[in-house]
Amino acid sequence: MIRVTSYTNGTITSQEMTDVLCTPPDLIPLDTLVWIDMTEPTDAEETQVLKQWLNVNSLVIDDMHRARKVEGKLDPHYPSVEEYETYLFVMVYAAIMPTPSVGVSADEFLDNLVVGQLNVILTERAIVTHHPVRVDVIEGIRRLIQTSPHLLDRGPDFVLAMILDALVRNVRTILNRIDTRMEELEQRIFTADSVTVSTKLLELRRLVNGTRRSLNHQDEVVYQLARGDYQLVNESEAIYYREVHDHHIMALDHTDALRDSIMGLMDVYFSHASTRLSQVMRMLTVISTIFLPITFITSLYGMNFHFMPELGWTFGYPLVLTVILIVTISMLILFRRRGWLG
Repeated sequence: MIRVTSYTNGTITSQEMTDVLCTPPDLIPLDTLVWIDMTEPTDAEETQVLKQWLNVNSLVIDDMHRARKVEGKLDPHYPSVEEYETYLFVMVYAAIMPTPSVGVSADEFLDNLVVGQLNVILTERAIVTHHPVRVDVIEGIRRLIQTSPHLLDRGPDFVLAMILDALVRNVRTILNRIDTRMEELEQRIFTADSVTVSTKLLELRRLVNGTRRSLNHQDEVVYQLARGDYQLVNESEAIYYREVHDHHIMALDHTDALRDSIMGLMDVYFSHASTRLSQVMRMLTVISTIFLPITFITSLYGMNFHFMPELGWTFGYPLVLTVILIVTISMLILFRRRGWLG
């Protein structure tokens, strides 16, 4: 699906793709900005926009196709930025939120989270966003410019900055969900239902580590754009990329804090599990100790010798039971006084 948005003199209009293709990218008027959003594009649509209209390098298209599904899963390319003669090509990660995301538990939210790839091609007066699956960030930016069209006065490079900023805000939303999940797991550590806590903590650690790696790769792209090394990124807009870079640093600090918290929770969990195991072993030891004298007495009188003095005594059996009861009660009292029974 292709959606075309044209902005001219403060007015936003939706156009047909055929109308846009009539004007080459380098001939778009200076007072006009064109945004072409390609969601799950067909091969024919890609040929029209990328090859015929933009004359994109075949290697760029190959990198774009890296984001397509491989064996049912998305396989995104590493974030990167490449400058060509007439356009700037940017690849970034895009967190695809579950739908709906409001009202969904933190556990379900994180289980249904997917990382996709967002491709952006930037020219002097046009921006093309290409993604094989729905990316909610794009929808959010489209709604924003409908209510505040003056934002497009700054040009395509500012639209890219808004997209990158929205992407890192999504990551911070994910990190907040991880925070919520950790609080839930922390409460479960000290309950009977704590068997799966270690598995959940390991899953969270893997998610946090993966998020941190993604942020590192993405921040390198943002940092390159913030330096103003590219002709299509205006120096006046570089400040916004530096702000996005700062947001990445904050998100990276958040992941470090989460990673430390997860390790701390794992230490608490294993310490608590070790304490419970010690309590169980102590109780089993107490029970075994109580049965030691009982076993000795019963095994002694279980011997089949004929000339045992108590065997023929009328009160022998009650006496043995009484001795066993006295020994058991005495040991229980002793263990209780020493605090061995918990």
